[in-house]
Amino acid sequence: MTLTFDNNGHAENAGELRVYYFDGNTKEFVGWSDEHIAAGVSLPGNSTDVAPEIEADGFVSVFTGAQWEQREDHRKQTVYRTDNRTPVVVDYIGKIKDGYTLIKPSTSFDKWDGTQWVLDADAKHIADVAANAEKKSALLTEASQVIAPLKDALDGDYIDDSDKPVLTAWQKYRYELTKVDPVNPVWPSKPAE
Repeated sequence: MTLTFDNNGHAENAGELRVYYFDGNTKEFVGWSDEHIAAGVSLPGNSTDVAPEIEADGFVSVFTGAQWEQREDHRKQTVYRTDNRTPVVVDYIGKIKDGYTLIKPSTSFDKWDGTQWVLDADAKHIADVAANAEKKSALLTEASQVIAPLKDALDGDYIDDSDKPVLTAWQKYRYELTKVDPVNPVWPSKPAE
C-alpha cells in the first residue's frame, strides 16, 4: 500500500518510505534511509521524500523546502579579497561573494582590474627603491663597523702592515656604496675578509 499524508504532513497509514536528510543549518543533502513511518506520524526532522539530483562536481544539493537545488560549493577553498589580496577560506555554500576571487595574486603588488590581477608597477617600483635604500644603509653600516677599528689603529700608528690593504679595500667599498642609486642599483663587490 502506498504511504499517504494528510494536509498536516502526518501519515494516514503506516508504511515504508525512503527519506532524504538535509543539514538543519545549511540544508545540504547529508544522506538517505528507508524508514518505517507509523500512522499519524510525520517524516523525521530535516528530511523529505523528494529525491535530490545527483550532485555535479563543485556543487551540493540544498533543500529549499519544496525541492532540491544545485548550489556552488567552494567550502575549504581559498579566495582572495580583490581590494587587498587577503586570503580567506570559504565557509559557506553558494557563489563566491562579491569582492572575492578564486584567482590567486602572483605578487604582493597585484591589483584587481575586475577580471584578473595585474601588476601595479608603480607600487612595485616604490617598494623596490625602499628595499634598495634599506640594503644600502645596512651595507654602509657593516662597512663602517669593519673600518672603525682599522682606522683607529691607523690613526694611532699601531696598525699591522697586513691590515692596511684591508682598510683601504673597505674604505673604497664604502665609498662605492655611497654612489649606489637605489632606483637603479649596481652593487660593488664586498672585500674579502
